Amino acid sequence: MEFQFQNRKRMYLILYKLIADFLFLWLLFLTSSFLAESVLPGIISSHFSFTRSFLILFATMTTLFILGNILEIKIEKKSISKKTKFIVIFFSSFLIFNSLFKLNLELNFAILFLSLATIFFLFKVLFAKDKS
Repeated sequence: MEFQFQNRKRMYLILYKLIADFLFLWLLFLTSSFLAESVLPGIISSHFSFTRSFLILFATMTTLFILGNILEIKIEKKSISKKTKFIVIFFSSFLIFNSLFKLNLELNFAILFLSLATIFFLFKVLFAKDKS
């Protein structure tokens, strides 16, 4: 009986690692497809449904969460480096600016500034450290 339990636990652990690798590759695919879609609109979305890809992403994360609870795997939270924050802000501003490319330049910069300010304050409220 003990052997079956250990064997099942090893199988779950291997499955957990495979799903975690799949999640990483899927996020890499989604990032590259969003980049390609922002540069040439319609090149990806005409062939591939983003709704389906987010459903796959949600199912993968849910399965990973359930297997992590079964295996009692705890993930520690890490802070995001300033370099990563800068890259995310730059990429987001590029996507916003590119989506509004045909608008007036002043209006485009105004919308970009307001969008980035909204994102900044939203992150500040959501991820603020409790000082009380």
